[in-house]
Amino acid sequence: EGGVAEAYPLAQYPSNGCGTAVRLYIDAVGAMRGRPRNKRAEDLAEAAGLSGLSIHGDAFVGRCSRAPGGPELNQDFPLADLSHSSTWVQEARATHMRKAVEAGDRAG
Repeated sequence: EGGVAEAYPLAQYPSNGCGTAVRLYIDAVGAMRGRPRNKRAEDLAEAAGLSGLSIHGDAFVGRCSRAPGGPELNQDFPLADLSHSSTWVQEARATHMRKAVEAGDRAG
């Protein structure tokens, strides 16, 4: 059974494009396939500052890094890093909230 994975940027690279990024990969058509909601993935996305996502089916988290002028490389993502109190989650939430405020300032 084929499918399409969609990547949500839980933690994005800094503006210079280098550093570390964390993405949540989900089944883009999970809802159409009748897959159950994935509360654990939704809760992680919410903790990282992406609220209101409805994720159906399997999901996995990946971390990548990129050095200046270098390729994107996969990095280990230990189970402990799924904690909503982990540093990357807190930083991602702050970044998403800051961007939402900035977008609101531009819209208003």
